[in-house]
Amino acid sequence: MALRHFVMLQSRYMSASDLWAAERTGGVIAALTRHLQDSILLLGDDGRLRDVAGGLVASMGWQRADVVGRPALDFVHADERAEARQRLGLLIDDPQRSGRYPMELRLLRPDGTPVWVEAVVSNHLADPAIRAIVVNCRHIDGERHRADELRRSEQRLAATLADQHAVLAALAVNVPAAMFLLTPEGVVQYANQPFLGTPPAALEGHKLQSFLAPGDATRLAAALEHVRANAAPVQYQSTLRAAGREVMYEHRLSPVSPSGVVAAITLVSVDVTERRQLEQAVLEASSREQHKLGSDLHDGLGQELTGLSLLIGSLVRRVGREAPEFLADAEELHALVRGVMETTRSMARGLAPLSLREEGLPAALAQLGQQAGRHHGGPHVHFHLEDLPRSLLPVWRAEHLFRIAQEALNNAIKHGGGTRVDLFLQQGPRYVELRIEDDGRGVGMRKGQREAQGLGLKLMQYRADVLGAKLSIRRREEGGTRVRCLCPHGDT
Repeated sequence: MALRHFVMLQSRYMSASDLWAAERTGGVIAALTRHLQDSILLLGDDGRLRDVAGGLVASMGWQRADVVGRPALDFVHADERAEARQRLGLLIDDPQRSGRYPMELRLLRPDGTPVWVEAVVSNHLADPAIRAIVVNCRHIDGERHRADELRRSEQRLAATLADQHAVLAALAVNVPAAMFLLTPEGVVQYANQPFLGTPPAALEGHKLQSFLAPGDATRLAAALEHVRANAAPVQYQSTLRAAGREVMYEHRLSPVSPSGVVAAITLVSVDVTERRQLEQAVLEASSREQHKLGSDLHDGLGQELTGLSLLIGSLVRRVGREAPEFLADAEELHALVRGVMETTRSMARGLAPLSLREEGLPAALAQLGQQAGRHHGGPHVHFHLEDLPRSLLPVWRAEHLFRIAQEALNNAIKHGGGTRVDLFLQQGPRYVELRIEDDGRGVGMRKGQREAQGLGLKLMQYRADVLGAKLSIRRREEGGTRVRCLCPHGDT
């Protein structure tokens, strides 16, 4: 009767004709064995095997006659025998206990070698039709071997990484920069030194953003998102407050993606405060020298050239009266002197734009554009300049924007090869926008431009960094180059 019910429970493995034939011949177990890849074990309330079916038992080298009637625990590996005894004891002691109880254990072959199986135990001792504990066993030896090998590989990798981590930590502790290993979300896994007054142990295990002011945290989160999305490094600068003083940092984030997926992110933050202060001092000294040279050209050489022009003008008139055959030569000489005067004035205004302090940035830019186009004989410059309140841009900030525009205009006129340059100065809610566009060949396509522009572009970027501005230099879709600088309002 128990076997009949057992056959009904497992009927999903057999066709109706097979079941009918099995019942007629009494070969229930034999029929099941042909169809089941797993094994079904029936245990009595004494813990002994009452019957077995399925391919697993045979594949282990056992015959049905060798196992039926023997205690099931005889076939369990010693390391799992205690747990198996406890599980069976609970079911035998309480026949009403229901449910399915999975476990993994090793069963023994006739030669004593173990095989891993997954066993699902269900209690049917209280069922009068079965009166047995049913165990469904599935062969998982290959899976366990693969899992063990994977675990050993992970352990070897962890040990290797630990060794490398120790070496890197010993090296990084002496690096004059803050170095971090972050998860893709920004959680600190390693820090080589205190950052913003927080020791490494307190940083590790927490998001680095949580130690920053809201605005700085947002910039870091955006940088992390860029690295995650593009698997490419990103660099930015910020000014952070530490120990009661402002510290300027350059941050560089790089992906760690050995399999093409960003698994971690490295961050190197370098304190550039002293370097920036030195660069600023050099730039200010250079600016003072430019103003001095411009003033000397205007007040010294310019005045002398003016006097010379007046003398030559008088000479031209005299030659016209007394030696008219030399008048054309005299007039050509006078024109050359006037050209030198104009060039000198243009150089003086470029070095020391007096209109910047007296009339403001829009007037200085208009004068710059007029002079640049006229002096170089290049493309026509069109102006789109809004009148800005003086409080919006202090003189020192206006001068940096002026120099950026000066470099961009020179590049467009000398190297662009276009016919038109547009110069924009507009006020936004938070930024003043300076934009220079040309219809030339486009950045990166200009012959002889790379070496000539290298220092100029770096100075433009440096001036933008001093202003806390965002500078971009891009090719326009319609052709040419767009230089765009967004400068925050005020004196911050």
